[in-house]
Amino acid sequence: MASDIARESDVLERVSDKGGVESQFRCQQRAVFLMRMRQVSLVAATIVGLLLLPGCSHPDKQNVKVENYSVDSAITALVIKGQVGDIVVTGAAGAVEVVEHQSYREKAPVTSHLSDNGRLTLGYACSAADCGVSYDVRVPTGTLVTISEDVGNVDVRGVSGDVDVSDQTGNITGRELRAQQVKLRVETGQLDAGFSSAPRSLDARVNIGNVTVTVPKGESYAVQAAAGIGDVHVGVDRDATSSHSLWATTSTGDVRIKT
Repeated sequence: MASDIARESDVLERVSDKGGVESQFRCQQRAVFLMRMRQVSLVAATIVGLLLLPGCSHPDKQNVKVENYSVDSAITALVIKGQVGDIVVTGAAGAVEVVEHQSYREKAPVTSHLSDNGRLTLGYACSAADCGVSYDVRVPTGTLVTISEDVGNVDVRGVSGDVDVSDQTGNITGRELRAQQVKLRVETGQLDAGFSSAPRSLDARVNIGNVTVTVPKGESYAVQAAAGIGDVHVGVDRDATSSHSLWATTSTGDVRIKT
């Protein structure tokens, strides 16, 4: 438990270094989450200290700029290199559409969108640790999606291409997924993945937080589910030889697999 607390303290210290991009409410919300997960006096004391971190108190007023653009070239893979901000990716017909919500105190982030051989890569850089970008992206449903995020929520909807998402602090949500191979990683936050067709392989792992997986009825699944500290509930038909593999684990939290 002590190592988990130290690790989470380090994560939050890194978050505070991002500057005032995160609101005081966001920081308090994350702290309350930890308190609820641990429910011990030691953590309660730690949380009080964390709320006093520079990035979590009285942030300066943020400037906001919105950029919209489309990508005319054929895109088969999307890569988003996030830092601070929420990310939403939706599978839909039509051209690729991107909306950037840029937040900053002094200088706006320098964003980039590079299209190369069917791969679209989105990212940004800050001249100081005081900016962030939230993305709202629409891509063809079959697009391969790869996302890395430091602080913020990630929401992926309605895609059938393979999905690989990692998030240090924030929630990962998947809705109406039809991807055959899905890999999801959260350091601190909730993971909730819902499928409209049975995946061939799901690998969902959380360090601190709950894991919820919803899959279609009528299929059996090879399930590996575990919680270091927490409860595990598996409510699907299990078959160790099934071609549909579900791996769901958390170090601290609950795991639930259902239809």
